[in-house]
Amino acid sequence: MFSLVSIIALLWIVRVFPLDFSSRLGDWFNILFRVVLIVALVGTLIGGITHFVKFIQALFRGEPQREEREDQD
Repeated sequence: MFSLVSIIALLWIVRVFPLDFSSRLGDWFNILFRVVLIVALVGTLIGGITHFVKFIQALFRGEPQREEREDQD
């Protein structure tokens, strides 16, 4: 769920990208910032897909996971 929210937020930032660092740091920082955002987006997509696949596998595996209970003294 949080991966989906992160993906939407990163896509929105990459799409809009209203930040302009050229006056203080130069044009190179604008490019670097966009590359970092795209790398973060790709990493978040990979993580989200991985968690989704694990979720689907757990649904169809049919084995309920046992909860560990602490021994009560």
